Amino acid sequence: MVRAMHPDVAKLVESGRIPPAVGERLSQLAPGSFCLHKAWGSGKVAEWDLFAGKVTIDFEREPGRLMGLKLALEKTEPLEEQDFRAQKIDKIEELREEAQTDPAAVVIQTLEAHGGSMSPDQIDRELCGSVVPEENYKKWWDRAKKAMRETHRVVVPSKRNEHLVLRDTDLSPVQTLLADFEASNNLREKAKVLDDLRKQ
Repeated sequence: MVRAMHPDVAKLVESGRIPPAVGERLSQLAPGSFCLHKAWGSGKVAEWDLFAGKVTIDFEREPGRLMGLKLALEKTEPLEEQDFRAQKIDKIEELREEAQTDPAAVVIQTLEAHGGSMSPDQIDRELCGSVVPEENYKKWWDRAKKAMRETHRVVVPSKRNEHLVLRDTDLSPVQTLLADFEASNNLREKAKVLDDLRKQ
């Protein structure tokens, strides 16, 4: 999705002070927009001062961070408003509620924001303490895994060092169960999948 150039930036481009490509990238850091930083997580731009070359960003792990515009442009990448990582900043209370009522949906959104594949440890870093309280996380994660297996949208591995993978939604329930059967590593899991197949 291409964002329109911010009016203040457009003036700088028109006057020849900055090239259009820089103007487009700069507009992605306009107040109210979202970005991602490797160390500080997702953030929302609070304010900027174009002439002083400064921007203030409320990051998940570093609220009210003042950065030089040049550094912010180099060290952040833009996020769309609908992206799960942006929602963690803007709609955290709604996400926390959804995590309790539909844990599978929250994990699916997390996977979608990260290319469809994550290890349990990576998911923990995204959700534990921010979306789900740390003290309830282990119980919540067990519930989420059970719910994901029931939806068949996610391949949930039996081992902690294997990745959860988002499935192609075009698969039929039977195709999904067959894929589960092939992915299962132990006999107990295979037997459970066979039982589900019989029901289908």
